Amino acid sequence: MARDARGNTPVHLAARGGHLEAVAALLAADPPPDIFTANLAGVTITDAINAAMAAQDRATDASPERSGGKADDGASRGWEGGDAWSDRLAAELSGDEDDPFGGPWGVPATPVESVDEFAQRIWREMQERQRARAAATSAEFVSARERQRARQAEAAAAAARQSSRILEDEQARDAAWREAVAQGDAGARRASYEARWQRFVAAPPASIGLRDVPWILSGPQDLDAAQLRRVVLYGATDAGAQRRCIRAELVRWHPDKFQSRFGQRLAAAEAVGVLAGVVALSQSLNALAAGVAT
Repeated sequence: MARDARGNTPVHLAARGGHLEAVAALLAADPPPDIFTANLAGVTITDAINAAMAAQDRATDASPERSGGKADDGASRGWEGGDAWSDRLAAELSGDEDDPFGGPWGVPATPVESVDEFAQRIWREMQERQRARAAATSAEFVSARERQRARQAEAAAAAARQSSRILEDEQARDAAWREAVAQGDAGARRASYEARWQRFVAAPPASIGLRDVPWILSGPQDLDAAQLRRVVLYGATDAGAQRRCIRAELVRWHPDKFQSRFGQRLAAAEAVGVLAGVVALSQSLNALAAGVAT
């Protein structure tokens, strides 16, 4: 297998760079590399791979996502390249080189793996790491998508609320404008009605037809409740004033009183129509009175 000036094989270099996928691929080559091959610093392929995987674990545990803050400098130092990496790794691995048992006193050394066992273990660990990264990436993607959807839903709801407020404001302004127009019109119609009534009662005796009667609205058939209320109660701001206005109109349009006062002057051809209109108007005034608070 090829080596660089420091005796590093491609597996050494891949491990030092943290490219564990490349390490797994190189171990699966035919023929596979000798995992006990050492570089000039004495670091074997096995040592380099184990150190790279440990460094990756430390970096992952100390990452901002896992630790909630800045990654630990000690973890990040495990990724440095060049001779420093190999020298430190060799020093760490030589701590028990004089121990004939390869471990603490009285504790048997861990059995050495074969090349195939080592390659299989590395492959399994790489697959587990890839699955873990894929799961983390998928979870983060789902979380980001859910956050985006939540932001979009909130933005849509805010826009809908704003549109609703604008519509309500427009409707309120329109209603206020219409009411102002209606009130202005009601004042003019009230003044016209009062003038016609005064002329009617002050006129010299003459025959009275449908068109001569000073109906509150436009005629005997015009009994719109809202318009009648506006005209009759125009200027009456409280319940007492409203009741007085309605009583005055009920006296004017009481069928018996109207017939007693003007019956002799009704034109024979229109007398029935006039009296029917008076009765209908009187009933509308009674309905208006029932709607005023007592």
